[in-house]
Amino acid sequence: MFQAYSLADVARNIQCPTFVDEAENDRRRGGGKDLYNALQCPKEYVLFAASEGAGEHCEAGAREVFFQRMFDWLDPILGQ
Repeated sequence: MFQAYSLADVARNIQCPTFVDEAENDRRRGGGKDLYNALQCPKEYVLFAASEGAGEHCEAGAREVFFQRMFDWLDPILGQ
């Protein structure tokens, strides 16, 4: 059912910096890059790889990899 939902029509309204990520082997993968492309705000796209243990849904097995990348991205934004 989640495939019926989309941010395509409202992504242009998002103004805050946005971190978009996907996991390489996530069976639900695909919408992240579309969202990233539709965003007009400051943005970052990260594809987490299976080779680093973060390739499954929600980066299961390597959440620390996700947290490190996300906080590295967030630190300068909050420091502004």
